[in-house]
This record gives sequence, structure tokens and C-alpha cells, in this order.
Amino acid sequence: MKVSDYIQILNIKNERFDLELDRSLSMLSIYLDKDLEEIEDLPINEANKFIYEMQSFLSREFKQGNSIPHEKLTLGNFIDLETYLQKPEDLTKCIAILFRKQKLNEWEHITFEPVEFDIVERANEYLENEIETYLGSLNNYVKFRIHIVDTYKSIFGLDKDETELETDGLNAGEIKELEIEEQKRKEKSQYSWENFVYWLAGEDLTKVETILNFPILYALNMASMKKVYES
Repeated sequence: MKVSDYIQILNIKNERFDLELDRSLSMLSIYLDKDLEEIEDLPINEANKFIYEMQSFLSREFKQGNSIPHEKLTLGNFIDLETYLQKPEDLTKCIAILFRKQKLNEWEHITFEPVEFDIVERANEYLENEIETYLGSLNNYVKFRIHIVDTYKSIFGLDKDETELETDGLNAGEIKELEIEEQKRKEKSQYSWENFVYWLAGEDLTKVETILNFPILYALNMASMKKVYES
């Protein structure tokens, strides 16, 4: 299956359908590369067989590809991946970051291309490639990402429970004031990564680029230490 087809399937999975069967048939038309009308005309037992085959493919464990080791990812890479993982259309940008060019340096150590290329242009190069080449590494990265977020909960602000606004006993003016504060909090959260990097750089903009090039684990360990010393 081509990467572009896989992205289409992910988009269909996120769409709203009145019937799950309609979703499965739409996905199947992409998987089999056939018109939807042709898929809808399949005998029910044959359609079920293909749906099972498709679901097995989508849930299969794939081999790790020749992607960059997780410990080599920088804080900047991690932040970009956090953004790109939100939309199926940006899957190729994730591939571009994880599957960068590599070479041996003069000491015969593997070095990886920095992300200094046009990310859109590079991402488009992967659309016609086979998705199987990348799924193992993409899935492993997601597991790594979950582990990172769980390990550094306090850094990501996930150690605090999200609670609904308590308005019992408040008058209309107090409720309005509370809602304004909540809106401000949400607006600030849009820039949480920028704020995190700025804080880790000691509020010195000249150090931001250096911070972004820290290996992700080193950056988060430094952030943990900084938070302890500042508390």
C-alpha cells in the first residue's frame, strides 16, 4: 500500500459515518484500489473477508525500518513530531524526520542529516512509497513518545488533574471572571512548547537554537533538574 493511500485510510477512520459498515467499505475501496460502487456490489461474505484482511494489515506489527535511533532525536525534532502526529496529512513529515539520510563520518560513525531541508518538499517524496517500509518505525516512535510523556509527566504538566470549572456558589460576575481566566489559560497552552523552550533557555533567546538541538532525553533531564532547583 502506498503512503498516500494509507493517509486516505486514516482520514476515513476519523470521519463521521452513520454506519460503521460504510466506513469499512470506504476504507476497503482505498485498500483494494477499487471504486466504492464496485466494493458495495461485493457479496457480503467476500466483503467481510477483505475487511478482515485489511484490518489485519492495519493492526499488524511491522519490522523496525532504517530510521534514526530515538536517542538521536533532538528536542526540536520531538516538538515537530508532536505537531505532525496530530494530522494524517502530516504523516509524511514524520517520516521525513525519522528517515533522514545517513552516512559514515571519518571515524566510521553513523551521522544523520540535520532537519535543515524543506520539510514539505521532502515529505512529498514519500507519498508514492510503500507504507510497510515505515510503519514499524512510526509505531515504535509512538510507543517511545508515550513512554517519554509518562516518564516526564511533571515537565509536560500532566501530573495535574484536569477539572471542570467549579461555579457553585459564585455569582454571575465571578463566573464570568473564572471563564475569562480559563480562556487565557487555553490561549497560553497554544504556546506551551515555545514557553517550555524559552524557560529551559533561561529566557535567553540567543540560547533557544542550542536548546532545540539538545538530544530529547538530555533536554528533558535538564528540565527536570531545573524544575527541582527552582521549586
